[in-house]
Amino acid sequence: MEVEGPRYEFDTWIFGRVVHLLLSGISPEEARGLWKPIMDLPVAAHEWVRGFFTEWFHLGLALKARDFGRIWEEMVAYVLDSPAWSPGRRFWRH
Repeated sequence: MEVEGPRYEFDTWIFGRVVHLLLSGISPEEARGLWKPIMDLPVAAHEWVRGFFTEWFHLGLALKARDFGRIWEEMVAYVLDSPAWSPGRRFWRH
């Protein structure tokens, strides 16, 4: 996957909608289908990943959703096991 150009306000808006949906009480499987593609973005997309995390914490903590901690733990476990997030890679940025 190639990522080109800057991140725009629309991207931030989409991330906000994704966070709201993640914390709306959907099933863990449905939630994974939303956050995994973001975590699987290539290193060149670090601005998009950071933008998602910004919205995740900004909105997620404000919403005080009960699923916030469970989803966050799953995201952390996923990236710790992901070779894409390994600091041993050349030009690693995540």
